[in-house]
Amino acid sequence: GVPSSGYRMSASTRTTGGDSISSTHDTTTAAAIDHETGGNRPAVAPFIIVSAVYVLITASYGLFGAVKDIMAPDIGISMSALLNLEMTAGFISAFSVIPAGLLISRFSPGRLAWLSTLVFCVGLGMMVFSVNMTFFSVSRVIIAVGGAIAIPLLGQVGRDTFSTRTFVMATAMVFVVGR
Repeated sequence: GVPSSGYRMSASTRTTGGDSISSTHDTTTAAAIDHETGGNRPAVAPFIIVSAVYVLITASYGLFGAVKDIMAPDIGISMSALLNLEMTAGFISAFSVIPAGLLISRFSPGRLAWLSTLVFCVGLGMMVFSVNMTFFSVSRVIIAVGGAIAIPLLGQVGRDTFSTRTFVMATAMVFVVGR
């Protein structure tokens, strides 16, 4: 039989309600999983926090699209140069995803979420106060790197939080809202 409650069992015999269970390897019961997660629901707070960071970062790209006509004359460059810089920042973000993925295996998701948010906010603050092309370029690179950290982080936290089916659905919803 299966015990009605319990934790991990290892190389022992356990008796519960008249049933005897022998085990030579680790077994996790449904009740143990429920106890560890606080019920039937997984702990979704980390996923919600990382999702909010991702949506914030992707919303900044939409904000840039709305104010690009005003920004180009303010920093003294042409619209084509501004859009070329934005395209370059997109490439930098894409190439930064792989090193960011390597960071995930070394550091906790919570620290990386803070790092991603901090780097992004520093870059966004620099972009707000940029007065020339150089300062603006550096700020866009910093924003791209901050955003690149959030992408694999979202996948890692979602994978650790949800079952495969729920993970696919939840991350798809975040990507739809974020884009």
